[in-house]
Amino acid sequence: GADQKYLALQCIKPLLTEVSGRFAWELHDGAYFYIPDHAVERFVVDARRILDHLPYREAWGLTPPIPLPWDAKAGKSWGSLKEMKA
Repeated sequence: GADQKYLALQCIKPLLTEVSGRFAWELHDGAYFYIPDHAVERFVVDARRILDHLPYREAWGLTPPIPLPWDAKAGKSWGSLKEMKA
C-alpha cells in the first residue's frame, strides 16, 4: 500500500503544480492536498483519471490482477468532506 501511495504522489505531482495545489500530508491509505477553490473540481477529475491508471508495470514490473480504483473527497474542513465522483 505504501509503495502504491508513493507512486501515486509521484504521478500526481505535475497536476498538483499545474493547479497551484500543495501536498498537505498522508495518513494510512490517504493523501491530502490543499487545492485552490477554483481548481477543486478539475483537480478531482484529473487526479482520479491519473490515479486509476497508475503505471504499475513500469514501476513494479507487473500489472495488478484486479482494478485498484481511487476515491476522492473534497471540503473546506475535515468535517465537511464530501465524496466526489469523477
